[in-house]
Amino acid sequence: MKSLIDGEIIHCAETGESYSFGNALLFPITVRDYAMFYACASALTLRLSMLPAAYAVKNYAEAIFAMAMDEGLPETERTDFAKFMHLLVMSMRISVDNIQIYTDANDNTRLAAIVAKQTTAESEELIRFDPRQLCQIREIIAGLNGRELPDESENAELVQAEQDIRSSGANSELKADMQDLKASVASHYRMRLKEINDWTIYEFEKARSAIERMTRCVICGIGEAGGMVKYEKGNPFPSLFFDRVPENPALINVNDFMRRVGGAVEMSDGLPGDLPMGIN
Repeated sequence: MKSLIDGEIIHCAETGESYSFGNALLFPITVRDYAMFYACASALTLRLSMLPAAYAVKNYAEAIFAMAMDEGLPETERTDFAKFMHLLVMSMRISVDNIQIYTDANDNTRLAAIVAKQTTAESEELIRFDPRQLCQIREIIAGLNGRELPDESENAELVQAEQDIRSSGANSELKADMQDLKASVASHYRMRLKEINDWTIYEFEKARSAIERMTRCVICGIGEAGGMVKYEKGNPFPSLFFDRVPENPALINVNDFMRRVGGAVEMSDGLPGDLPMGIN
């Protein structure tokens, strides 16, 4: 995964100040809109390399628009294009009515530009974004809200395998209630919910992660010190302040694999002589 490394973006994410992109002002989204952001965030982290080839060869903005048009659902909430438009509206702090979509004159499935009207205390601007600029805006919105974009150079099949393994271990009995999540963070910091609502999503996610890391560090430390549990690869949460470098669950150590199969597979210095070494 990659994250947008920009000191000014991180500063804006932490303080709630606007980030200038040309004539446009992009703001960190606040916890007040956390439920909508959570519903739309998957559009940011879409991996182009896992799309059908007809879309994978396009840039991000062109791909999600073409998919929506090919499905005949350009304005349906569930499309990634509609989700991205919601993210843009929340970031610019404008109404959906202030967005206009323009397509290519010869191909209505091809995105030409987005025009947004943004009003500030000083002026009212009509701002045009072409698909290339929308790709840059995707990166800025991700950075302002603490999201990492996928590294398109990674092997798509290994990434999918990792996602499948992680999802298979997820607890499906948990009810993801955004209000409960906000209330838990507010309670930990002894704040009222309305105060939490003014936080940026970036600082809220950092606070939530800190609570989770500290709680797990204490639980794992007590369990290990009391002899109730022993971790084969060491305490998974050894620090109150830092996370361990994550392992890729889709990759299996060869020695571990050999122990599991109990020697059923015999390792050899070379291939048996009757196996072809290539194509003649």
